[in-house]
Amino acid sequence: MPNWVYNSVKTADKKETLKLLHEESEKLAGGIAMLLIPRPADAHETWYDWNCFHWGNKWGACRQYYGDGTLNFETAWDKMSNPFLRALAKSVPNFIYIYEEEQGWGGEIEFSNGEIIFQKEWDEPDFVWENPKHDENEDEFYYLPYDFERERGETFPSGWYCYGNLGDKYYETLDEFYLED
Repeated sequence: MPNWVYNSVKTADKKETLKLLHEESEKLAGGIAMLLIPRPADAHETWYDWNCFHWGNKWGACRQYYGDGTLNFETAWDKMSNPFLRALAKSVPNFIYIYEEEQGWGGEIEFSNGEIIFQKEWDEPDFVWENPKHDENEDEFYYLPYDFERERGETFPSGWYCYGNLGDKYYETLDEFYLED
């Protein structure tokens, strides 16, 4: 089973184009990757190498869905490739691509007029994994000893996070943690 990378493509000015790309590709094996960079029929024997080279990952876009100017999908093990992003920029020249692997590493790339104008990557946060604290449900909380910045403007303060997941409840101090018990 792969580690999944969660991807989103957001656009403000080409929402209908992005929606149409989704509708034309959601049933394809490889999703929007297969639509924009179709795998040739003669690549059947070498599909894995071909996919990784052209799409950046094993299966292309999986479990994709669209809503209000954002196309979301998952990829196995890695983000989409630069050739894929350049192909997307031909149809949707202004977009922000954000990807984050389930362990916490990820990045953000912004395109304007088909060109990259911003790019940032981050590694997974360095939680203190020794001696987790447990709540009444036996959930484990791990300490993040510094403020952690992901994409522009999104900073997670140091504190205690449930299972080390930045999206879950956190406590700034142990006193707050125990106060809720």
